[in-house]
Amino acid sequence: MNWLLLALALLPIDDPLAVFPVMPPAVVVDQVPPSPRPVDTLAANEVLVLALSQRIALIAVPEGLVDIEETQQDPGASTVIRGQFPGGGGRLERRRFEAPFLYEVTAKSTGSVELIAVPIGLSDPTQIQRQRITLSGGVRPTPLGPSPVTPPAPVGPNAAELRVLLLLDQSDSVEAQAAASAVPVLQWLDANCLQVEGRAQWRRWDRSAVEASLAGAPPIFEKLYKEIRPKLPDGPQAVICRGAEVSIIEIRDREQLLAALKTAKGQ
Repeated sequence: MNWLLLALALLPIDDPLAVFPVMPPAVVVDQVPPSPRPVDTLAANEVLVLALSQRIALIAVPEGLVDIEETQQDPGASTVIRGQFPGGGGRLERRRFEAPFLYEVTAKSTGSVELIAVPIGLSDPTQIQRQRITLSGGVRPTPLGPSPVTPPAPVGPNAAELRVLLLLDQSDSVEAQAAASAVPVLQWLDANCLQVEGRAQWRRWDRSAVEASLAGAPPIFEKLYKEIRPKLPDGPQAVICRGAEVSIIEIRDREQLLAALKTAKGQ
């Protein structure tokens, strides 16, 4: 189980950060044992758990292929997760996790998804880690009978209907990267953006990824991106949609970004 418990702490500068788990090597008799390899497949009935000592922003590109659930634990607390885990041979297990921050990733469909881990309070873009995972095994069975379809909430004149799209690349400045992952910014977005099915309507997208494909993007954000794309400047940008009004703000640092968001909200 130790291979699934990870630490996202400040490490010496020469040591790489460890976010994504690795698969335990298979035992090979009379041969040099292979090195552990990163978890790169996730079946529909499995759960991938990242157990970390510090909070991260975990982003899936494209959206819609996996569910990500974040759990924060008090010091000394633990959580037991029952399920099938990657590398577990399909066995149903109970595993106890004591790290303060847990991220459970489960597949919603088949395909390929890139998980991007951005440390909160990022100070160095090299701390961002990426792992591409193939989602296999088909989609989970759905209950018999028709499934209700929830259309995306319409954008109206209500000032409370705030949506935000943060667009950044790995090559953007440290200040911009740190601003988009700063705890005060994330907390403000969670508290002030429109809530749809229990999730605040803000997204952080990798510009290079969405330029290649918008597959899996929520329809309302896909429509918004396509509308603003022709007038979108280079560099890190915050697209702020308040009702029918859309503004594009360059992301420079945390204070500037937070002030722009509050202004758009009328605070």
